[in-house]
Amino acid sequence: MSPAVSERPGDTARPGPGPASETGPSASTVLILGDHEIELVSAVGARLAAQGLQPFFVPSMLLAGQVEFLLSHGPSGSGERALRVGGRTLDLRQVRAVWQPGRLRQGGSMTLDPEHRAWLERESDRVLLGLWDTLECRWIPAPPSVMREADEITRQLEWAQRVGWRTPRTLVTNDPRAFLHFYSQCFGRVVSRSQGGPEITRNGERFRALSRLVGRRDLRRFPAIRGGPAVFQEYVPAALEVRAIVAGRQVIGVARPPRGGMGSGRPWLSGNGPVPDYQAHRLPVEIEARSRRLMSALGLLCGELELIRTAEGEYVLVGLDYLDGDASVDPVIRERIRRQLATLVARPLSARRAAGTERGGGTR
Repeated sequence: MSPAVSERPGDTARPGPGPASETGPSASTVLILGDHEIELVSAVGARLAAQGLQPFFVPSMLLAGQVEFLLSHGPSGSGERALRVGGRTLDLRQVRAVWQPGRLRQGGSMTLDPEHRAWLERESDRVLLGLWDTLECRWIPAPPSVMREADEITRQLEWAQRVGWRTPRTLVTNDPRAFLHFYSQCFGRVVSRSQGGPEITRNGERFRALSRLVGRRDLRRFPAIRGGPAVFQEYVPAALEVRAIVAGRQVIGVARPPRGGMGSGRPWLSGNGPVPDYQAHRLPVEIEARSRRLMSALGLLCGELELIRTAEGEYVLVGLDYLDGDASVDPVIRERIRRQLATLVARPLSARRAAGTERGGGTR
């Protein structure tokens, strides 16, 4: 569960405790592509350090000039593969595992004009994706190319239905007429949500873009859909907001009452007063099994399934997200999540995954 606070880009990497060479930490290094300031990320890093591993943190907002990378090739094959962050150099050939808690973002220099900055960000993104795929180590939750596929809502919903989940009616479109027809079919009970992740960047600062109910006032702006594809889901009333947190074979259930008067199982309604933390929730055996099947089908080792439990007791899947924060979870459950994640990240790469024959968390 991503924290709702904004995250300022530009923080430098923070290598974890323990000795590390300036030109390449030992083979026990775990590369963490996440912000050390996020409590979950720093807590898991501390647990890895306590096991004798060396976490090497890289900020999720990869700003130009603050994260440097080098990939060389010669007549005999690939040569140096290095990452330099905060004055330290990491030999990527010595990385034991990579943990990517959330989405990575490129950030070009704010001094450049917008078109040049956007071009540099796209180029950096392509190069880094290729660089990550050359690493022969364990990836959690999965190699970047697999994560990108799994991040697409249409793919999530397709596989969810294949493994037995009920999902809300969903429309992805840039056709205003199709939206109006969908809105009518759902009797005006429609939710808008983001397609490529809940983060937005404004003036160089990242914020959460929350899903929300589409109101009558929004209908006046519906022609703006032509500017880019939008995602809409049928509103499903909830008795409980439920999360199935998957880490390896473990499935941890948490739940809380829905926010707002109607509730929806998604953070798209603003209720009055403080929002309660998620508490432990016993998931039915079939729901746990279905959660594992979906994660396996998408090639992911960990993640968070966003569920609605209806008044009739049915579980409805409305989305899937990265497991990159746990601030709103009961402290006891929070420790259990962190312990399980640290165990998953520290686990050695299996022979099948090293050979590239096992999907999810392996090499590409």
